[in-house]
Amino acid sequence: RSFVMLSVNMNITLKMLASIENYLQPIVVIIVSCYYFSRKQIRIDEMIHLFLFLLCLNTILSLLSIFIDINEFISLFVRGSERGGMPIALGVMSQSRFTGIFNQPFTAGLAYSVGLLLIVYLFSHQKIGLSQIVYTIIVFVGGIITVSKVFFPLGVFIALYMLILYRKYNTIMSIIFLLFLLVPTIS
Repeated sequence: RSFVMLSVNMNITLKMLASIENYLQPIVVIIVSCYYFSRKQIRIDEMIHLFLFLLCLNTILSLLSIFIDINEFISLFVRGSERGGMPIALGVMSQSRFTGIFNQPFTAGLAYSVGLLLIVYLFSHQKIGLSQIVYTIIVFVGGIITVSKVFFPLGVFIALYMLILYRKYNTIMSIIFLLFLLVPTIS
C-alpha cells in the first residue's frame, strides 16, 4: 500500500517538475539570447541563417519520411499524445502531412511561415544571393508538405504582403519570388 502511495506522489512530483520546466525553459532561452545579443557575439542575420538552415534540414527530413520509414528517428523529437501514446506527427503522416521534427502541422506551418518572413527580411536587407534562393525553395517545399493552414494560405500571403511592402530589392527577383508563391495558390 505504501508503494502505491509513493508511486502516486512520485507521479505528481514529476508532473509538477515538468510544468515548471515548461515555464522555465523559455525564460532561460530569452536570458541567454539577450546576453549574447548585448555582447554583440551573434548578429541577427547569422541567427536568421541558422534558423533557415535548420528549417531546410527539417524539410529534407520530412521529404525522407515520405520515401523511407524514419519513424524511430522522428519519435526522438516528438511526444506521444495523451490518449493513444502515438505522437501526432506520426499519425498525420497517414494523411500525407509530413512535419519532420515538429509534432503538429500547426507548429510546422508556423515555423515555415516565420521562415518565409525571414527570407523576405533577408531579401529586403541584403543582396540577394544563392543562399536566399535555395532557402526560399526548400522552405516553401517544407511548408507545402506540412499541409498546414497556418503556412498556406496565411504565411504565404503575409510573406507576399511584406514582399510588396519592401521594394528595395531586385525587381526580377521579386517577380520570380511572387510567381513562385502564387502558382500553388492559384492551382
